[in-house]
Amino acid sequence: MKYKSIFLLAILSGVLACSQPEELVKDQLKITGAWINQQANENTFTYERAESLIDNEYCFAIRPNGKFTEHKNSGFCGTPPISYAEYEGSWTYSDSILHISVPYWGGISTYKWKVIEVDETHISILWLE
Repeated sequence: MKYKSIFLLAILSGVLACSQPEELVKDQLKITGAWINQQANENTFTYERAESLIDNEYCFAIRPNGKFTEHKNSGFCGTPPISYAEYEGSWTYSDSILHISVPYWGGISTYKWKVIEVDETHISILWLE
């Protein structure tokens, strides 16, 4: 009986240690979606939630499976007309910070964004890196 109790306690501890807090899971669900129509205010950016990404415009999607999709410039030249491409990367989320890794035309971009506010229609992000 003693060993059964220790075994059950060990399993329960492992499950609790590996599971995410309910609040973190809710936050992750809030940030998932397609985000378009960037509005900038210094280094804070606000986006509108959309059903899908838009061609020929900067936008991104945070997918619930850790996948990140970004529509952005497909080459080094930023002078209009700009050609856009879709790049697939990954993301993690902890303590209101999004860590993103996504390719671009010249290699890999890594972003560190602080989620300032998110609701059903908008997300505001502070670019930390």
